[in-house]
Amino acid sequence: MSMTRTVMVQPRSPGQCSSRRSLARDGCYHGEVESVDCPFCGEPGDLEFDPGELEAGEHRFVQDCAVCCRPWAVTIRVSADGQSSVEVDRS
Repeated sequence: MSMTRTVMVQPRSPGQCSSRRSLARDGCYHGEVESVDCPFCGEPGDLEFDPGELEAGEHRFVQDCAVCCRPWAVTIRVSADGQSSVEVDRS
């Protein structure tokens, strides 16, 4: 049984601001914060990334669940036009 979940991430428009982190002078975090469900325990968690800093293509990394501490296999795909999708599966 696959626990893969793919979500499409839409870039923030100018003026939209996430209150999660303050990384820029304007007080906004200009990356993406995507809420996903842990493929092990089902609890929600956040992935933070900046698609503007990622080259087009596929990027993979492992992130542990903040609740059950099990590893997620995260794949971020960035298209040539900057659209991105996130896939989270069991590592």
